[in-house]
Amino acid sequence: MQITPLLINGQDTVPTSADPVDSSTTFQGVTPALALQAISSSAQAFTSWSKSSPSYRRQLLQKIAGLLSERADEFVQCMQQEIHAPAVWAEINVHDSINLLNETAGLISDSMMGSVPVTNGESYAMVLKEPLGVVLSMVPWNAPIILGLRGIVAPLAAGNTVILKGSELSPRTHYLLASLFRDAGFPPGVVNFILHRAEDAEDIFQTMIAHPAVRKCNFTGSTNVGRIIASKAAWALKPVLLELGGKNFALVLDDADIELAAREIIKGAFLNVSG
Repeated sequence: MQITPLLINGQDTVPTSADPVDSSTTFQGVTPALALQAISSSAQAFTSWSKSSPSYRRQLLQKIAGLLSERADEFVQCMQQEIHAPAVWAEINVHDSINLLNETAGLISDSMMGSVPVTNGESYAMVLKEPLGVVLSMVPWNAPIILGLRGIVAPLAAGNTVILKGSELSPRTHYLLASLFRDAGFPPGVVNFILHRAEDAEDIFQTMIAHPAVRKCNFTGSTNVGRIIASKAAWALKPVLLELGGKNFALVLDDADIELAAREIIKGAFLNVSG
């Protein structure tokens, strides 16, 4: 059985004879010690990445978009195999992700570093924008490419480093996604990738959110889990960004084409259904 590795400091991390591996899983689960290693790597990379130029970040994100375009078939096939997504949903994931990368790259400018606003009188003001630090992004399985990238590219563009916590239901797709950043030439530690077993979730999250280098966490998933994450992050005085419990909400106005609206709502609700 092929084990999907973690990616820490630019290197694949696979089980050793001393590591406990659940034979029912297809991935290397992170331990508290490895989680701390990922944090240390990202914290060290933050020192230089946070001072990198906007043009450098833009160039690397554009390179990611190019690599994803070149490897589109591989990502589509992997996503179909792991979560049994129909081809159209996997293809949408890839194409929308390429657009997200290019759009984010295009938004990166020198103004992200700071500005001198207009002031009255003889005094001048200066606004400096500083990255937070290490951001922990926990992403779901149902749109693993587009939602995986959404948890990475915005923090990176702003000068943060990211630890991507992938889903145990789509480990290979999320590993391929994280490995694109290594292949594009991002410095080691700027994007680290971890997975964990469901039964280890509480210990691993507590280890990471309590660490002083982790400054923020993002989570997309269920409302119940989001409550737990928000409460533990609040205890650690860390900001959170949560997307919880949504199911393709829609507003249908009085002047809408009702038949067209109904078809599109059904498509949105059931597009990621195979068979």
